[in-house]
Amino acid sequence: MNRVVFLGQKRAGELAFSRLVEAQGEAIQVVAVCSNPSADNVWWGTNQIAKLATSIPFLSNESEDEDQLLEAMAERNANTLISVQHPHILSEAVLEAVGYRAFNLHNAKLPDYRGSNAVNHAILNGDATYTSTVHWMVRKVDMGSIAYEETIPIREDETAESLYRRSTEAGLRCFEALLEAFQQAIEIPKDPLRGEGRFNSRTSIDGLREIHDADDPVEVDRKSRAFFFPPFEPAFVVRGSKKYYVLPPGYAGTIERAKA
Repeated sequence: MNRVVFLGQKRAGELAFSRLVEAQGEAIQVVAVCSNPSADNVWWGTNQIAKLATSIPFLSNESEDEDQLLEAMAERNANTLISVQHPHILSEAVLEAVGYRAFNLHNAKLPDYRGSNAVNHAILNGDATYTSTVHWMVRKVDMGSIAYEETIPIREDETAESLYRRSTEAGLRCFEALLEAFQQAIEIPKDPLRGEGRFNSRTSIDGLREIHDADDPVEVDRKSRAFFFPPFEPAFVVRGSKKYYVLPPGYAGTIERAKA
């Protein structure tokens, strides 16, 4: 029996948790969940995990204090941990509590795009494909062996928002493969990473939104697409003391939503 503690939030976390709850049975039991308790003050504007976890012990992820999490894991004999967009780095104590039987759905290719903002960087870098990954968790962030991954093409008109949505669906298919392995008692793959890749912090795109050469079609195209992700600020050019937002073709009517 996989006695699962689930930690997650955002669109990917909410969809993954819904699938996890549906998969409960002889092989899977969700014994505790940690997520955002409220839809207030979060950019995605929902708290579907909290709403769905009506009969499951619920912990707030608003604090990095792990004492309650460790206590809940011990009380409920948790032996498996799943993380999907959890906002905090987990300590070694948490991973040891489940014997390192811990999995993370990372919406990016590893080890190339460890950390945050992968959809933005992939478009800025002109990548042709994008990979979503379920990996084993180790103490070093996003450096555990790969369990499942799926690669999709990046379209010529791809924006950060559309790539996020499409890659989330790819990641969920990887997540479903993990659940199937639990249910069928199949050995979960463990493909070690090759190299260390690059770690992008949450602030890695700060300062990159400005288009410095408005006459360069490549820079205008890539930055307008890489930073179109409402409600976050889009790409822009500066003329004098004024800032002008630059959106991809076809999104002119969304400027108010984009800068909200």
